[in-house]
Amino acid sequence: MRRSVSLRRSRAFTLIELLVVIAIIGLLMALLLPAIQRVREASNRMRCGNNLSQMAMAAHNYHNDYNLFPSAGVGWGNPRILTNGSPAQAPFQAWGFGYQLLPYLEFDNLFRLPPGQEPTIIGTPIPVYYCPSRRRPFVRTGIGPWMNHFQWQESTTGVMGPTVSGGQNVAAMDYVLAMAEPRTGQAIAPTDPTALTSTYSPPYNQWTASGIIVRSGYGYNTNIICSLDGGVPDGTSNTVMFAEKFMRPNEYTRWGQGDQADHTCGWDRITRRNGNFQPMQDFNIATWTGWSSPPDGAFGSAHPGSFNAVMGDRSVRRIRYSVNVGVLTRACVRDDGQAFNLQNLE
Repeated sequence: MRRSVSLRRSRAFTLIELLVVIAIIGLLMALLLPAIQRVREASNRMRCGNNLSQMAMAAHNYHNDYNLFPSAGVGWGNPRILTNGSPAQAPFQAWGFGYQLLPYLEFDNLFRLPPGQEPTIIGTPIPVYYCPSRRRPFVRTGIGPWMNHFQWQESTTGVMGPTVSGGQNVAAMDYVLAMAEPRTGQAIAPTDPTALTSTYSPPYNQWTASGIIVRSGYGYNTNIICSLDGGVPDGTSNTVMFAEKFMRPNEYTRWGQGDQADHTCGWDRITRRNGNFQPMQDFNIATWTGWSSPPDGAFGSAHPGSFNAVMGDRSVRRIRYSVNVGVLTRACVRDDGQAFNLQNLE
């Protein structure tokens, strides 16, 4: 007996059906990608705010140990200060707050590397110092040599170490201290004359001490400090400690005008920005405007709409780019006595 086997003919997609499927997939991707990007940006912004919160916590832990906040150092070209072979602390340390906070960010071994190991400190990326919306922790290679920034100094003997020849690996820094400083020939906040009066005098009569993180005194003057013992009369919740800085996207991973040095950098626009400038979202500009002009001297970030800042009480706030400059200036000064509504920052 013969069995008959029926064969089913397979039906293929027509070209029109295939195009319809592709169009549907494309439509779904067009709908989903913006949502995915928004979720990713929200996550990155939260991580960025957490970085700032960790930095503020580290500054307070530093204050618990030394009864003053870390300083902003002296200048980008100043060498690390060592006393009897150990790193000096604020207000004697010439390197900036990014270096002084290392022991409180689980990098104590890096902080305490012996003389001659400064290039290792400078070339080691600190993850908490990078905004994930902008870039991952990375190191620029072959930068320099730069004057005496990569030298060391034994403060008791004045002996200088060797410079780095042939280039240096340099880490980066996305966060800066907040301060206020009038532009030449202008009031402290030209868009809001009520922000600060012309008679206002900053602490120690120096604008470099107008914020919570102050510049080390010239000649390492131990009198120029900021502490919680009356040093922030406007209140820590009303004063910005750290924030994000404006950058050009084409300089994210290479040497750039706003990012030439690293996290050890002393007092310089690389690690400080001015509340007297209108903040901006990162964008490429063809010409260098200079540290005394916006946007290169301003706060900013890669985030849309606003940048992150952490107040002296460790609370993180989003400050919109359209914020009134006068209000932002008040928030960056620790003792101006001018009241403002925190909601006007956001």
